[in-house]
Amino acid sequence: MIVVERVSKRLRGQLVLDGVNMTVPDSAIVVVLGPSGAGKTVLLKIIAGLIPPDSGQVLYDGTPLRYGRVVDNEPILKRIGFVFQTGALFDWLNVAENVALPLTEKTHLSKNEIKERVAQSLNDVGMTGAAKLKVRELSGGMVKLVAIARALVNDPSYLFFDEPTSGLDPANRERVCQLITEVSKKGKRSVVVVTHDLESARRLAERFYLLKGNQLVLAVDVKKEDYEPACP
Repeated sequence: MIVVERVSKRLRGQLVLDGVNMTVPDSAIVVVLGPSGAGKTVLLKIIAGLIPPDSGQVLYDGTPLRYGRVVDNEPILKRIGFVFQTGALFDWLNVAENVALPLTEKTHLSKNEIKERVAQSLNDVGMTGAAKLKVRELSGGMVKLVAIARALVNDPSYLFFDEPTSGLDPANRERVCQLITEVSKKGKRSVVVVTHDLESARRLAERFYLLKGNQLVLAVDVKKEDYEPACP
């Protein structure tokens, strides 16, 4: 279980998160819904240990993330997979090399073991035949799937998705939503999704949070007008 306690954050002097509290139960999909620019990505990166909060803490099964130059969060971080909004793939690497990065950089697995893990991860997202493709050859939907494969390759306990359906057509949006649900249930993983896409949020969420005005609230029946300003 992940517990976020009283987390606050300022960026360039502007308050983004103000005393945010949040709970992610084991083996659950939690969605944080909010408008663009509300601070959803900042919150996600804090929870995943990518950036520090100004105050507050994030606990994984009771163990807090630590911050500073000499701290070691590796026991927690090695259990995390993160899917960035843009995919964050490296253009000079092919698909298999991109997916293999968490293993080549953070483990001592043999080349054959890495190859097997990459093949399994690509198979899990339906991209078996794409291993040798370059990033420039991929569609937007394929980029998302490869990014998910890379997040899965180290068999994480926790998965984080930043706007996973952004820029996708309805068919690919549904495919990504279905895949997120499958990898959560199959691996009994805890998943956090941040999005401004209400339709996808409803499709995925077992627990809803609404981020608005620097505050995070547990929500039940969210409507578009709850988080998007009315047109003048």
